[in-house]
Amino acid sequence: MKLSRAFLVWAALAVCAVLVLGAMTWLTRGVLASERERVRAEQERSAAENRADLEERTRLALWRMDAHGAAIMLRENRYPAENYQSNDPLKESL
Repeated sequence: MKLSRAFLVWAALAVCAVLVLGAMTWLTRGVLASERERVRAEQERSAAENRADLEERTRLALWRMDAHGAAIMLRENRYPAENYQSNDPLKESL
């Protein structure tokens, strides 16, 4: 049983094709896994940036409210106690 030269050439070509397809499949899977990891890391970074931005805006809003509240308290503290009237019904009935 002698194999023909053409059969050996086609068999070698088929083996090479299988090896090339296997290598391409392996590389494609690696690239896709790497891309998924990159997208996940980018989403985490974006979420962290959004969280940091929200915390910064909240800090500034609280700082502004504190500044306005302090200004109101300073203005009210300038008035003497005699300028205020009591709304206590028990005190008025006496």
